[in-house]
Amino acid sequence: MTVIIVLGMILAVITLLLISFVHVEIVFTDQLLLTIRYLFINYRVFPPQEQKKKRQKTTPPEKKEKEPEDKSGKLKELLKGRGLSGLLSLLGGLSRLAASSAKKLFSHLIIGRFFLSVRVAGEDAAETAVTYGRVCAAAYPAVSILVQAARCKRYEAHIFPDFNEKKTEICLQSRARIRLVFLMWIGLSTLIQGVKILKT
Repeated sequence: MTVIIVLGMILAVITLLLISFVHVEIVFTDQLLLTIRYLFINYRVFPPQEQKKKRQKTTPPEKKEKEPEDKSGKLKELLKGRGLSGLLSLLGGLSRLAASSAKKLFSHLIIGRFFLSVRVAGEDAAETAVTYGRVCAAAYPAVSILVQAARCKRYEAHIFPDFNEKKTEICLQSRARIRLVFLMWIGLSTLIQGVKILKT
């Protein structure tokens, strides 16, 4: 009887952990701030936590050989983007993921809040108008793909020109969550598919 109770408690704890939500928060004003929270654990993904630099011995420079293309390089560039161009790159990258390889992941993602505000400004009226058109053409379709791919409860997207100012102001705030069990299931299915491809 005691063994059954212990096993039942263990099963209950595992079930609770699996159905708990992984929370993701994105804030973008001048650069990206990405935070992940699971239960009582908070982790800042980007920008990474500053670590103490270890002293390194000076060594003579060596000739650099050509390294194979790193697939994670594009992701790092996407996260490191700044300003308006960085915001548009981030939205474009997320929308491409939502429409392709990560479609299953986004289908289980719940976006509690998505707020985007871009006040477009430039040196003169012509520059402002051109930039405004470019931002609308890039941002609105990307936002539309994101909110349709995920389960979005509330979203706002405001892009407007300001001919009286000379500096563009941007603000992106988004909070989303997904159950851990879905993350594990999608990760496992992706791994199995990869193994099958390698075997063929």
